Amino acid sequence: MKLPLWALWALVALPLSSALQPPQVPLQDATDDVDVDVDVDVDLDVLDIDNLTTSLACALHRSTTDIWATPIDELFTRGADSSENLPQELSQLPPPFRHPSPPPFHRHPPSNKSLYDLILSDPDTTILAKFIRHDQDLTDLLNTTSSNLTFFAPTDHAIRRIHRHYRHHHPHHKDNNDNNNNNRDNHDHDHDHDHRSPPKSFIRTILTYHTINGTYSPAELFHTHTLPTTLTSALLTPPNINHNHDHNHNHNPLPQRLIIRPTWKGLTLNFYARITSLDHRASNGNLYHLDSVLLPPPPALTLLNLIPTEFSTFTLALYKTGLDKYLNLSSSSSSPPQETKKETGGAGGGLTLLIPSNTAFQSTFSKPTTAWLFTSPRGLKYLAALMKYHIVPRETLYSDTLYTRDGEVVEFGLRGWVRVTLRTLLSKYHDDDDDGGEEEGDKEEVIIDVRRFGPYASLRVNGFQRVRVADLVAEEGNGHVLERVLIPPRRVEGRIVEGEEGEEGEIGIEELKGRLVGLVDDENDDEDEDEDDYMADEWLHWSEL
Repeated sequence: MKLPLWALWALVALPLSSALQPPQVPLQDATDDVDVDVDVDVDLDVLDIDNLTTSLACALHRSTTDIWATPIDELFTRGADSSENLPQELSQLPPPFRHPSPPPFHRHPPSNKSLYDLILSDPDTTILAKFIRHDQDLTDLLNTTSSNLTFFAPTDHAIRRIHRHYRHHHPHHKDNNDNNNNNRDNHDHDHDHDHRSPPKSFIRTILTYHTINGTYSPAELFHTHTLPTTLTSALLTPPNINHNHDHNHNHNPLPQRLIIRPTWKGLTLNFYARITSLDHRASNGNLYHLDSVLLPPPPALTLLNLIPTEFSTFTLALYKTGLDKYLNLSSSSSSPPQETKKETGGAGGGLTLLIPSNTAFQSTFSKPTTAWLFTSPRGLKYLAALMKYHIVPRETLYSDTLYTRDGEVVEFGLRGWVRVTLRTLLSKYHDDDDDGGEEEGDKEEVIIDVRRFGPYASLRVNGFQRVRVADLVAEEGNGHVLERVLIPPRRVEGRIVEGEEGEEGEIGIEELKGRLVGLVDDENDDEDEDEDDYMADEWLHWSEL
C-alpha cells in the first residue's frame, strides 16, 4: 500500500519547520568570545553626538533579534517556575533590594533635582546623558514637573555592551557606521533585506519606552506585571478612537507596555533587563539603573518566527490559512517602531493572540489529525477555523490590564480575580464571507479568568486551559502561550455543554469535525469524506510499521 504524498510531506516537513531555523546567538555570551582583531572597543565617549547616535541606533536596530529571542527561548527551555517557587516578598530579592538590616531599607533620599538633572549628574549614565541633552523632546519629558514619571536608565556599561555585541557580530557594518557612508545602504551583508540606517529618532523612541507614566517604588514594581510607557502606538488603539471626530471625547493613543517579573536574580524587565539599583528619587519621579537597553516589542509575526522551537507549528498554520494578515505587520518589516509600517491586512486597534506551542499541537491532536489539518484541502478549512479561535482583534489583554474595543484601559487590581469575555475572529460560516472580517455576526467567544495573588497572576481560558507563559508583548498587541490547542466548546441543540473541556488526550478527525459543526463551510465537501477516511487509515497503517 503506497503512502500518500501528503502524509509523507507531513511527516518530514512539520518536524523540520523548527529544525531548519538558524540558531539564535545568546546576547549574554556575545562579549565573552570577542576577537581582539575586531574593533569592538570604540570609545563611545569621544564620538560626537551625530556619530554616536548613528552608531548606537544601528547597533540597537540590528540587535533586535538577539535581544528578544534569547531570553524568551531560555524561558521555555528552563520552564516557567511556579509562583510558589519564586520570591514572595521584596526582601527576598538579591541586592540591591535585600539588605543585612531589617526594614525599612535604606533608600536614596529625595532630591530637588529633576530626572533630567539626576541623569546628567550620574557618573554611571554619561552616555545616556549625552543623548538626552541633545534631544529637546527627551529633555522636556524628563525635566517637566507637571507629571510624575519612572525612568529606567541604561548604564554606560549596558550601552557599551550592546554596541560591542553588534560590532562583534556585524563587523562588516563597522567602518560604514563610523564613516557615515551613505553608499552602504546598497549592500546587504547579513541578508536580512534591511540595509537602511535607522533614523536618529529611533533613539528617542527607545528612550521613550524606558519612561513610565507614574512614580513606582520598589515595592510597587514588585507587585506589578506590566507597566505603561510613554511610547504610544496607533496599532494598539482602535481605529474609531484614532479618528474620533467627537470633540467631547479626547482619546489618546494607547501606551506600549513593558513586562516586569520578580526572579531570584532580581526584578527583570521584558525577561532580560535587570534593575541594578534602588530608586533615586527626583522631584518629578523615580530613576532606576538597568543592566541592558530595552527595545520596544517587535511585530507579533517577528516574535513568533524568532522562537521556531516553540511556535513553528502555530506560525505555519497562520501562513497556510492566510491569517497572518491579521497580525497587522509583516514579519519581514524591520522598520524602527513608529516609523514606516507595512500593514498586510489588519487594521490595527490591538490584538490578543492565544498561542499554542509546538508541544500543545502534539498533545491535542493525533498524528493523522495534524497531518490532515495541514495538508488536505478540507483539513485546511478546519485549521483556519481553529486559528481564528485563537485570534482576538481590537482588544489587547495583559495579565493585569485590558485595552478594550472602545479604547478604554481597564486595570484588574492587585488581588482577587476577574473574568474577561473576548470575541474572536471565528464566526458562523454564513457570517464569514469576508474571511473573518470585522462584521459582528455570531462571533465565538473565549472566556479568560485572571487571578491575581501578590506579584503573580494565573490565567485560564474557557475555565480549564492554563496559560503557560503570559505577556509576550508585541508591537500590535499581546500574546499568551497555551499548553493545548483551544477547541470551541461542545454544543447540544445550540447550547454550550460545560464541564467537558477539561478532558485530555488526542483528538481525532471525526471528533474535531463534530466540534466545529456550523463553524466551517463544508457543504460541498461530501465527496472528500471517503478520501479523508482513506488518508487517515493510510497514516495509521504506515505509522505502525
